[in-house]
Amino acid sequence: MEKIIITATAESIEQVKQLLEAGVDRIYVGEKDFGLRLPTTFSHDQLREIAKLVHDAGKELIVAVNALMHQDMMDRIKPFLDFLEEIKTDYITIGDAGVFYVVNRDGYSFKTIYDASTMVTSSRQINFWGQKAGASEAVWFTVLVSSIILNVHSCKTTITLHISMTKRLASVTSSWLSQVTQRATIPFLKTI
Repeated sequence: MEKIIITATAESIEQVKQLLEAGVDRIYVGEKDFGLRLPTTFSHDQLREIAKLVHDAGKELIVAVNALMHQDMMDRIKPFLDFLEEIKTDYITIGDAGVFYVVNRDGYSFKTIYDASTMVTSSRQINFWGQKAGASEAVWFTVLVSSIILNVHSCKTTITLHISMTKRLASVTSSWLSQVTQRATIPFLKTI
């Protein structure tokens, strides 16, 4: 059985320390210009400090780059991606095709996670982003629609699915996930 990877969104540097001490595998953070749906945003100096804490603990850092990019944002994305490379970010979440293009064109070392919550999602979209854009993982959002979940078996790409949920949704979702994993041919289905 695959290990469940625990990813937590941090609201402060102090909380990052607490989460790492508690055994979280990945810390998810972002900044105000390029990250969406974050409880708080961090400055570049704070992101640098968080990256050091995470890597010193032997854990992984995910930075949100999941905004839909307007042209002025695309004009500023390369310096931000360079910064993320400099602090050795392990993964970035992406919700915009332009960012996939820049990451692939410029050969950044971090892995990409398709943030399906930015756009409408389906197994076909996950296939596209995995096969055509090189996404290694995909994020699903907290509102889980059973028809989408039960069709995950039609994914042709081996891709890790991140399924974020509240405690309230966890019990209902666990029965869906049980059905999915019994039908799915996806070898790495992880609940985050």
